[in-house]
Formats: sequence, structure tokens, C-alpha cells
Amino acid sequence: IFALSSFFWVAQQVSYIKSWVKWNYSGFELKRDWPQAEEIFGYLRGSGPGRVAYENSALYDRFGTMRVFESMKLFAQRDTLEGLYMQSSITAPFVFYIQSEISKTPSGPFPDYKITNINVDNAKEHLKIFAVTHVIAISPEVKRQMSDSSHYELENRIKDIEIFRVKESSPRIVIPALYEPVAYTKKTWKREFYEWFKDPRYLSIPLVRVEDQVEVSKFKSRTDNLSVMPIIPLDKVKGEIRERISDGLIEFETELLRHPHIIRMSYHPNWKVTGAEKIYHIAPSFMLVYPTQRHVKLEYSKGVWNTIGEVVSICMIIVIIFLHFRKIDIADKIGNLRFVKRNTENLS
Repeated sequence: IFALSSFFWVAQQVSYIKSWVKWNYSGFELKRDWPQAEEIFGYLRGSGPGRVAYENSALYDRFGTMRVFESMKLFAQRDTLEGLYMQSSITAPFVFYIQSEISKTPSGPFPDYKITNINVDNAKEHLKIFAVTHVIAISPEVKRQMSDSSHYELENRIKDIEIFRVKESSPRIVIPALYEPVAYTKKTWKREFYEWFKDPRYLSIPLVRVEDQVEVSKFKSRTDNLSVMPIIPLDKVKGEIRERISDGLIEFETELLRHPHIIRMSYHPNWKVTGAEKIYHIAPSFMLVYPTQRHVKLEYSKGVWNTIGEVVSICMIIVIIFLHFRKIDIADKIGNLRFVKRNTENLS
């Protein structure tokens, strides 16, 4: 009686769950406003290379989810800054800072990393170093600021959503450094890199995380204080860099041997390089190499923790399967014992 009463009580308390499930599982295509999203994706698909950033807004929920533009790669074949599991990346705090600069209602999921208010002019340099060429805006405040700014150009208006091009932003992932890289020696690099990012004066200076004293000696410039930043312009370089980017693979051809090359992709120790001696982690969360050959290849490979995780997962699947069949076997034995017991009692 108690269990039955609990069932009916829970059923009466359910409010939005049924509609929420129906909304989520009915698919993008059945949403009334999906044609507008399709038009946006279609335009961006044909508007050139470069990453796409977008204002954070609950108004996108009418397309199926407010995170609809995280599917930019699927629907428009364009890269973007946000994704489902991106909060575990070292790039995440910087992406959410950019989001706060171009959003009326930013999410700001990291309390330890203070974000800011709408400021599209400040966002310009941040968008450029992340190779963002287009921004999607929906709130009147952000659209107004971008329209009034000389750093953006309105390219398309699709109902209440506007798409702006970031002027002078290069879509290239691999670029030559313009200033001498600076070795940063403090172990509090996470916090310091974030402060570096917020100061537009130093965004062009590669700040290199270096904790090994032997490695520090390889750099002409070094600091442990962001207020004392050596600024040494490098000689202007000529030479084309041809890049090829795919999942887990970055390749490029360069004539600028021994010149520092910035790779605007998230650093991870699982990246391995050929054609350069080492991959350096630089602010905000990118990579730096000094090519020793014309052809340079960075490849993402599994680390020991990936292998351990896969082995544990396989072992657990085997255990679950074993326990499942073991349970069936035990149930059969119990059933046989009950059958024998009943027959014995009947005979007696």
C-alpha cells in the first residue's frame, strides 16, 4: 500500500518532466524555429574558414537547446570555441571570459575566474588570437555595440540574429610569432596566464610556461612578474606557412626554420611533434614550436591514463557480463532446488 501510494504521489508532483522529455527527444527538425537555425548554419557554411563565436543566450532554446551552436561543426562544418566537455580543458576559462565580453547573460561557470561585462571592443583582440572570424549576436545590447564598433562588420541578419565578421582576424591556426617568447618561471601559471589574457598590451607576446631551469636558459627573455614583461620585436619574416588540420593531427610546411611558431590549439602533454625539438605550452593555452625541418607534424596520441581508463572499462564490462550470466545461473539453480524440494514434499 505504501509503495502504491508513493507511486501516485510522485506522479502528482511531476510538473515539467513529460514536456521536457518530449522537447528534448522530438529532435531539432520538429522545432518551429529550426528553419532559422538552418539558415544561420547554411550561411556560415559558405562564409569562409575561421572559428565562430556566439553570444550566450537562453533565447536559442527555441531551436531545441540554448547550446545549439555547439553543434557548429556538425551543421556548418565550422569550428567554434565551446563544446560539451570543454570545461575540463585548460582553454575553458579564457573561452568563458570571451563569452562574457560578447554576451548580455554570460554563464561564468568558474567562480575562481572572474569574468567581465559586455565589451566588444576589448573582445576584438581576444577573438583574433583565437582565430575567430565570425560572431553570432542576438541581444539588442550586443548587436548595438557591434554595429557601433569599427572592429566588426555586419554580414547578415537572419530575423533577430545578426552575424558579424571580425575585421583583420586571420583563420590560420599556425602563425609566426611577432615577438621574442618570454619564459615564465612561476608555478602559479594558471592564475598568471589568466591575468595575462585580460591585459591587451601583452597578447602578442608568447608567454611560455617553463619550470625546468635547463629549459629556461634556452630563452633570451624570462620573467616571473607580469608587470615586468620584456618586449622584443622579432625581425619581420617572409615565407608562407601551409597548414593541414584534422582530428588529432596538425601538419604544416614552413620556410622559417628556428623561428617560433604559435599553434592556436589547446595544449596537452599527449601532443607529440616531429620536425621540432619540443612543444612548449604558452599563454593562454596554446602551443609553441621552433621548427628544425620544413615539414612539422603534431600528432595527438594516447597517454598512459587513457590506456589505464580503457583497460579498466573493458574489465568492468567483462565483470558485468560475467555477473549477469552468473545471476542467471544462480537463479536457475535456485529454481531447480525449489522444484526438487516440492517434488520431495509431494512424494512424502
